[in-house]
Amino acid sequence: AIQWLVGQQGSLFIGTLGGEFTLSSQNRDEALSRDNFQVTRRSQYGCREGTQAKAVDAGILFAKRAGQKLHELKYQFESDSYMAPDLTALSEDILAGNLQDMVLQYEPYRLLWCITEDGKLRSLTYERTQEVAAWATYELGGSGVKVLSVATIPHPDGDQDQLWLLVERTINGSSKRYIESVQR
Repeated sequence: AIQWLVGQQGSLFIGTLGGEFTLSSQNRDEALSRDNFQVTRRSQYGCREGTQAKAVDAGILFAKRAGQKLHELKYQFESDSYMAPDLTALSEDILAGNLQDMVLQYEPYRLLWCITEDGKLRSLTYERTQEVAAWATYELGGSGVKVLSVATIPHPDGDQDQLWLLVERTINGSSKRYIESVQR
Protein backbone atom coordinates (compact mmCIF):
# COMPACT_ATOMS: atom_id res chain seq x y z
CA ALA A 1 0.00 0.00 0.00
CA ILE A 2 1.25 3.48 -0.88
CA GLN A 3 2.08 5.51 2.25
CA TRP A 4 3.44 8.71 0.68
CA LEU A 5 4.07 10.42 -2.67
CA VAL A 6 6.68 13.10 -3.34
CA GLY A 7 7.23 14.75 -6.72
CA GLN A 8 10.87 15.65 -7.30
CA GLN A 9 13.46 15.79 -10.10
CA GLY A 10 11.04 14.82 -12.86
CA SER A 11 9.82 11.72 -11.04
CA LEU A 12 7.12 10.75 -8.59
CA PHE A 13 8.71 9.08 -5.56
CA ILE A 14 6.49 6.48 -3.94
CA GLY A 15 6.87 5.11 -0.43
CA THR A 16 5.29 1.76 0.41
CA LEU A 17 5.55 -0.70 3.26
CA GLY A 18 7.76 -2.86 1.01
CA GLY A 19 10.13 -0.26 -0.42
CA GLU A 20 10.67 3.06 -2.14
CA PHE A 21 10.06 3.53 -5.87
CA THR A 22 10.06 6.13 -8.62
CA LEU A 23 7.45 6.56 -11.33
CA SER A 24 8.68 8.39 -14.42
CA SER A 25 8.28 8.40 -18.17
CA GLN A 26 10.35 5.89 -20.14
CA ASN A 27 11.02 8.47 -22.82
CA ARG A 28 11.95 11.72 -21.07
CA ASP A 29 11.00 13.71 -24.21
CA GLU A 30 7.37 12.64 -23.87
CA ALA A 31 4.76 13.16 -21.18
CA LEU A 32 4.01 10.50 -18.63
CA SER A 33 1.11 8.38 -19.91
CA ARG A 34 -0.32 4.88 -19.68
CA ASP A 35 1.96 3.87 -22.57
CA ASN A 36 5.03 5.81 -21.43
CA PHE A 37 5.94 5.03 -17.82
CA GLN A 38 8.35 3.02 -15.74
CA VAL A 39 8.38 2.10 -12.07
CA THR A 40 11.79 1.48 -10.51
CA ARG A 41 12.60 0.26 -7.00
CA ARG A 42 15.08 2.65 -5.35
CA SER A 43 15.44 1.04 -1.90
CA GLN A 44 13.90 -1.81 0.05
CA TYR A 45 13.57 -0.36 3.55
CA GLY A 46 9.83 0.16 3.55
CA CYS A 47 8.31 3.22 5.13
CA ARG A 48 6.31 4.00 8.24
CA GLU A 49 2.57 3.67 7.82
CA GLY A 50 0.88 7.06 8.09
CA THR A 51 4.08 9.18 8.25
CA GLN A 52 4.54 11.54 5.30
CA ALA A 53 8.03 11.84 3.80
CA LYS A 54 9.63 15.28 3.39
CA ALA A 55 11.49 16.50 0.29
CA VAL A 56 14.63 18.40 1.28
CA ASP A 57 16.99 19.71 -1.39
CA ALA A 58 17.71 16.74 -3.68
CA GLY A 59 16.77 14.13 -1.08
CA ILE A 60 13.69 12.68 0.55
CA LEU A 61 13.55 12.02 4.28
CA PHE A 62 11.35 9.12 5.32
CA ALA A 63 10.74 7.00 8.39
CA LYS A 64 11.59 3.32 8.10
CA ARG A 65 8.73 0.86 8.51
CA ALA A 66 9.20 0.27 12.27
CA GLY A 67 9.39 4.03 12.93
CA GLN A 68 12.70 4.02 14.80
CA LYS A 69 14.97 5.10 11.94
CA LEU A 70 15.01 8.02 9.53
CA HIS A 71 16.49 7.54 6.07
CA GLU A 72 17.50 10.00 3.37
CA LEU A 73 16.76 8.74 -0.15
CA LYS A 74 19.13 10.50 -2.54
CA TYR A 75 20.86 10.01 -5.84
CA GLN A 76 24.55 9.08 -5.77
CA PHE A 77 26.36 10.27 -8.90
CA GLU A 78 29.39 8.04 -8.26
CA SER A 79 27.38 4.80 -8.34
CA ASP A 80 24.58 6.08 -10.64
CA SER A 81 21.99 4.78 -8.21
CA TYR A 82 19.87 5.84 -5.26
CA MET A 83 21.07 5.34 -1.70
CA ALA A 84 19.12 5.67 1.56
CA PRO A 85 21.57 6.15 4.45
CA ASP A 86 20.30 5.97 8.02
CA LEU A 87 20.30 9.45 9.61
CA THR A 88 19.81 7.93 13.08
CA ALA A 89 22.90 5.68 12.90
CA LEU A 90 24.89 7.80 15.38
CA SER A 91 21.91 8.29 17.69
CA GLU A 92 20.16 4.93 17.56
CA ASP A 93 17.65 5.50 20.36
CA ILE A 94 16.56 9.03 19.36
CA LEU A 95 13.31 7.75 17.82
CA ALA A 96 12.75 4.89 20.27
CA GLY A 97 9.14 6.01 20.76
CA ASN A 98 8.40 5.39 17.03
CA LEU A 99 8.25 8.38 14.71
CA GLN A 100 4.68 9.61 14.25
CA ASP A 101 4.97 12.93 12.43
CA MET A 102 7.58 15.39 11.21
CA VAL A 103 7.67 18.91 9.83
CA LEU A 104 10.44 21.02 8.34
CA GLN A 105 11.44 24.44 9.63
CA TYR A 106 13.53 26.50 7.19
CA GLU A 107 14.36 29.74 9.04
CA PRO A 108 16.52 30.71 10.85
CA TYR A 109 17.98 27.18 10.76
CA ARG A 110 16.86 24.11 8.91
CA LEU A 111 15.39 21.78 11.50
CA LEU A 112 13.30 18.68 10.99
CA TRP A 113 10.96 18.54 14.00
CA CYS A 114 9.78 15.04 14.91
CA ILE A 115 7.26 13.74 17.39
CA THR A 116 7.11 10.16 18.52
CA GLU A 117 4.04 8.11 19.36
CA ASP A 118 4.82 8.51 23.06
CA GLY A 119 4.66 12.32 22.68
CA LYS A 120 8.37 13.16 22.76
CA LEU A 121 9.77 16.07 20.73
CA ARG A 122 12.99 15.61 18.76
CA SER A 123 14.78 17.69 16.14
CA LEU A 124 17.32 17.03 13.43
CA THR A 125 19.49 19.98 12.45
CA TYR A 126 19.83 19.16 8.78
CA GLU A 127 22.12 20.97 6.36
CA ARG A 128 23.31 18.44 3.81
CA THR A 129 25.49 20.94 1.89
CA GLN A 130 27.54 21.44 5.10
CA GLU A 131 27.37 17.72 5.98
CA VAL A 132 25.46 18.52 9.17
CA ALA A 133 22.91 16.09 10.59
CA ALA A 134 22.64 16.44 14.37
CA TRP A 135 19.84 15.23 16.66
CA ALA A 136 18.49 16.90 19.80
CA THR A 137 15.85 16.02 22.38
CA TYR A 138 13.47 18.49 24.05
CA GLU A 139 11.75 18.19 27.38
CA LEU A 140 8.65 20.33 27.85
CA GLY A 141 8.01 21.56 31.39
CA GLY A 142 5.36 20.01 33.58
CA SER A 143 4.29 16.46 34.27
CA GLY A 144 2.22 14.21 32.04
CA VAL A 145 3.19 16.22 28.93
CA LYS A 146 2.68 14.71 25.49
CA VAL A 147 3.18 16.44 22.11
CA LEU A 148 0.34 15.37 19.81
CA SER A 149 1.06 17.42 16.68
CA VAL A 150 3.65 19.83 15.30
CA ALA A 151 3.52 22.52 12.60
CA THR A 152 5.64 25.39 11.31
CA ILE A 153 4.47 28.65 9.74
CA PRO A 154 6.40 31.70 8.55
CA HIS A 155 6.72 34.48 11.13
CA PRO A 156 4.95 37.71 10.06
CA ASP A 157 8.34 39.48 10.03
CA GLY A 158 9.64 36.88 7.57
CA ASP A 159 12.91 36.35 9.45
CA GLN A 160 12.05 32.95 10.91
CA ASP A 161 9.52 30.14 10.99
CA GLN A 162 7.34 29.70 14.05
CA LEU A 163 7.00 26.28 15.65
CA TRP A 164 3.54 25.41 16.98
CA LEU A 165 2.66 22.37 19.06
CA LEU A 166 -0.55 20.68 20.12
CA VAL A 167 0.32 19.53 23.63
CA GLU A 168 -1.64 17.38 26.05
CA ARG A 169 -0.95 18.18 29.71
CA THR A 170 -2.23 16.47 32.83
CA ILE A 171 -3.24 19.12 35.37
CA ASN A 172 -4.82 18.14 38.70
CA GLY A 173 -5.50 14.65 37.32
CA SER A 174 -7.32 15.95 34.25
CA SER A 175 -5.99 15.94 30.66
CA LYS A 176 -6.17 19.21 28.79
CA ARG A 177 -4.96 20.13 25.31
CA TYR A 178 -3.14 23.36 24.53
CA ILE A 179 -1.78 25.07 21.42
CA GLU A 180 1.71 26.27 22.28
CA SER A 181 4.36 28.21 20.40
CA VAL A 182 8.06 27.56 20.82
CA GLN A 183 10.07 30.78 20.73
CA ARG A 184 13.74 30.81 19.76
